[in-house]
Amino acid sequence: MFDFLFKKKREQERLKAEIEAERERKRLAEEQRIAEERERRLAENRRKEDERLAKQKEANSKKFQILDFFLDCSHWREQDIILQKMPLALPVKRIDVEKDDDIVEKYKVNRLPKLILVDLNGKEIKRWVGVTQSEEINNFLYNNGYVERPMQTDESLDGSDINERIKQLDLDLSGQFFVESMANDFSYVPCASLSNEFPIKEMQKQYIHYCLMAKSNLSKDIVMKGADPFMSAMKEHVKSYISSKNNRLNSAMKYLYELQDKKILIHQIGMLAMHANLKRVNDISNLTKDDFQNAMNPEHVSLALGLYVYFTILVNNKLTANDFNELFVESWISYYGECQTRIMMLKMNGNRWKNCFNGVLLDD
Repeated sequence: MFDFLFKKKREQERLKAEIEAERERKRLAEEQRIAEERERRLAENRRKEDERLAKQKEANSKKFQILDFFLDCSHWREQDIILQKMPLALPVKRIDVEKDDDIVEKYKVNRLPKLILVDLNGKEIKRWVGVTQSEEINNFLYNNGYVERPMQTDESLDGSDINERIKQLDLDLSGQFFVESMANDFSYVPCASLSNEFPIKEMQKQYIHYCLMAKSNLSKDIVMKGADPFMSAMKEHVKSYISSKNNRLNSAMKYLYELQDKKILIHQIGMLAMHANLKRVNDISNLTKDDFQNAMNPEHVSLALGLYVYFTILVNNKLTANDFNELFVESWISYYGECQTRIMMLKMNGNRWKNCFNGVLLDD
């Protein structure tokens, strides 16, 4: 009798395992289908946008162009590298200052590098003197109607894709949290050096604990829906913020969307987190002990860094959940290591410093 019951239980367990395996297979297949469909749709959107921009550029080339006055020197080469990395939105005509004397004289060119926007008749509209970023020139062209601003095709701005990316990121972070906490397998080793000051160094050394805390808070919904109402509300805020195209243009947030350089990303994430913890200070030049302790509170720092790293991975196509540890840990170490320097910089700007962070993710 007992053998019969035991065999029956084993058979039930086998069937249950097969059902769970089939469900997992279907889930993975569906995720793969969604990912492939998203990539197909994005590729088509990019193709259409490239065609539209090519036609637009051809039309604009008959109306406006930019003259690039050329001389083989270090300053001009620096400018040329910038233009190669981010091309201008209008055609560029290179003018050799050693050969084209008439054009040089016409535009009174006496300092390089120099870029001049001209119309079809060669009438000067705008000139940029010295090394100038492509972004500055293109923004002038977009804002003044010389070129139509490219349409936003980033998948992070599509509602359905936001939900899918959040779901996938939450799954990845919960899986990482399980392995790193249960199996004691936190393999990331910081690149940044720790402070020589004992209190700061001791705080920096707690990066593993607070990185895991951030992951736990961010992925609680995977285990139990609504487990943390506050964090659920914050993630809804993140989704809403991403949905607004205008936020991508925010001067303090735009770097998180597109930069590949993690050192710059880490610095910006740290500054944004510091703003989140100091934004309620009325007078930064008279920072109280309580205000400073609040800004250094590790739970507050972990929350702000965690949300900004989470946001950056969602909107930056060059990053994945595997970058979470590096971004969080390096931001954590630099936050405490550079806190005094950053606060001093804020004090130098007076209470105007908050204006630099208007409309960021954690501004309200």
